[in-house]
Amino acid sequence: MMVALQNGKGEQPPEPENSDWQDYIAPVVAMALTLFFLVASYRLSEKARMVPLLALYANVVFVSLELLARIPTKLGRSLRRVLLGNAPPIKILGGYHGKPLSREIAAIVLIVSFCAAVQVVGILPMVPIFVVFYMLAWAKKSLRSALLAALVISVFVMLLFEVVLGVRLYPGLLLNNLFG
Repeated sequence: MMVALQNGKGEQPPEPENSDWQDYIAPVVAMALTLFFLVASYRLSEKARMVPLLALYANVVFVSLELLARIPTKLGRSLRRVLLGNAPPIKILGGYHGKPLSREIAAIVLIVSFCAAVQVVGILPMVPIFVVFYMLAWAKKSLRSALLAALVISVFVMLLFEVVLGVRLYPGLLLNNLFG
């Protein structure tokens, strides 16, 4: 009787979405790191902080959207559909989409390896390598899609930093020593 009064059809109302505390760890940590580096960037000279501030303020927007998408509200569900499709939020301590924690550790190792390789060979050569590797290994995209994305992202990064902003991207120890 009470069920029939609740929705008028005699059906059980849908269960409310439960939000696990782990759903918020990744974006909260990302926001904390972003805010830390945002504050630290203001200690740099005006020219030196242009690019970091651009990236950090953009990250504040993206992480805020991520946080809103994880809140079980109408707005959160709408944002989640747009940003994540049908994918559930990443749970830092509970695996990713039912996959073991080792996959998350491997992703962190990939990013740390990328950062180390950037120090050796530079940003521009490493961006397409990282994009292709990520799209093939993690996103399970075709080689054609991975190469196309790597080309588009690399051209965008080069044009944005080298041409529009006039900021020379780090050439890496090898290229810097070879071409000084």
